[in-house]
Amino acid sequence: MGFLAVGKPLMWADAMKHLKFVREHGIAQFLATYNRVKARRADHLLWGDEVEYHVVRLSGDGADRTARISLCAPDVLEKLASMPQDTESDAGTVIWHPEYGSWMLEATPGAPYGGTTRDLHTVERNIALRLSQAQTFLRDDEFAVSMPAFPLMGVGDFTVPAMEPGGRHAASAYINDAIISPHPRFGTLTENIRTRRGSHVKIMVPKFRDEFTEWDEDDDSARGLVIGGCEAVVAPAPAGFVVTDVAGSSSGGADGGGAGGGGDAPVAPAPADDAAA
Repeated sequence: MGFLAVGKPLMWADAMKHLKFVREHGIAQFLATYNRVKARRADHLLWGDEVEYHVVRLSGDGADRTARISLCAPDVLEKLASMPQDTESDAGTVIWHPEYGSWMLEATPGAPYGGTTRDLHTVERNIALRLSQAQTFLRDDEFAVSMPAFPLMGVGDFTVPAMEPGGRHAASAYINDAIISPHPRFGTLTENIRTRRGSHVKIMVPKFRDEFTEWDEDDDSARGLVIGGCEAVVAPAPAGFVVTDVAGSSSGGADGGGAGGGGDAPVAPAPADDAAA
């Protein structure tokens, strides 16, 4: 996610007042820095990585077994931040960071890697250490999972604790603002996306089709990706689509979210058999 300072983010209308200043000074600072360091040569290579995890809680047995995202990340991150680090370990140390979602954990190495083969060997051990540390503060039925995106996002009862859709920041028909990290950056980011655009973003992705997929052979609308500018998401959604109206739907494998924000009023959700992802 990059550097996160705890401050007071500007709403879109307030940010616009400073746009010219930021652009001009950003260019000036870049040129000043470039001219200061352009003669440097043969710097020691430093690099790193980050891994983002979904905290997933499993419940039920057999056909009733299901997975939900657990909105416990803020509490877990507080505990991880106070965890003693073994600075002599071959695996290195770990720094934990907030991410977009209240169910998400992000971890980076505690210090940059260098340019030697020893550093390459450290990477896998450090990633294993991160996962071990995360699991230390999770329940027995909770797991830190590094998959790209949670597949049941926005579908029915998908959070722990359960939440009805809605909230000022996302104004989504599928998620509650409670899934957004309490860090001030993320709620403001979500709200500013929809404020800047002026409405919902309409994103409808065709379902993967197999013998179990309901499909209308005469409906050509369910054959391609639809990214509809500033339209509201159609509800109920066409049977062949997965729909989204908010950035949080795509969080977990990439920084923040890719689909825009909600609108001034929620739209009706898609039918139960049409996932909102």
